[in-house]
Amino acid sequence: MASPASAPAYTVTDLGTLGGPASEAYDVNESGQVVGGANPAGSAPSPVHPCLWSSSGARDLGVFGHEGMARAINNSGHVFDGLRQLPRQEAFAQPLA
Repeated sequence: MASPASAPAYTVTDLGTLGGPASEAYDVNESGQVVGGANPAGSAPSPVHPCLWSSSGARDLGVFGHEGMARAINNSGHVFDGLRQLPRQEAFAQPLA
């Protein structure tokens, strides 16, 4: 009989929100910084603000227009979004921080 495969080692961490009801993560870099989006306090279910989570907590990266989302972070800590609410929807990579 074959022995069972060992389970992968990982840790699940609750990142929290910006005070609102929800958040979601999209990317993590080698320093453990995580980017995604979260609802600020008093904004259910939208708008979603781009967010950076690090060892110092959650940081609202602000929005241009109604809402935004942080989609990627590189190992230098540069954060990029993928879609911004403009007069029309436009997809592009734009540095946020």
